[in-house]
Amino acid sequence: MTKQEKLYLLLQHSIIETDRLVLRPFNLEDAEDLFLITSDKEVVNYVFPPHQAMSEVNILLSTFYMKEPIGKYAVVYKENNKLIGTCELHLLNNPLNAEIGYLLNKTYWGKGLIPEALNALLNLAFTELNLNRVEAKFNELNANSERVLKKIGMQKEGIFRDNSMMNNELINDVQYAITKRDYFRA
Repeated sequence: MTKQEKLYLLLQHSIIETDRLVLRPFNLEDAEDLFLITSDKEVVNYVFPPHQAMSEVNILLSTFYMKEPIGKYAVVYKENNKLIGTCELHLLNNPLNAEIGYLLNKTYWGKGLIPEALNALLNLAFTELNLNRVEAKFNELNANSERVLKKIGMQKEGIFRDNSMMNNELINDVQYAITKRDYFRA
């Protein structure tokens, strides 16, 4: 299956439901809820500087989440129909691989919601898209991300030393991954 065919399959799965969540495309009405996430230093500390104004969220929505929406999901909590996070499944240049990313409103930490969303993306990756591997990279200091990735069955593959900049300092990134074989074995 070509990358273009996989993108079309991702488009066909632009809405995914789990027990407690709906993963769906972003819309302009998500700006306020997204600002609650992206303005919280504790949430985005290891990803990007916290947003200070709604205009920054509007730019993020228009240039990232909505400009090329395939594989980018607003995470909506069914209980209150509120956008509580983001998750992404990006196809990589290797047609067998993808990368995941995520953010979650701090109010919803510790409830297993991001693992639930990411497991839905892994299921999509391995059953529908027939991918062989899904990976994630994160700042070495981000212990919360490491816990999430372990919960969904990913394994540490290595450290990329001095790979990124944060606060004008070089930092290490850690890579975790899960293969199709490991996913179905679990």
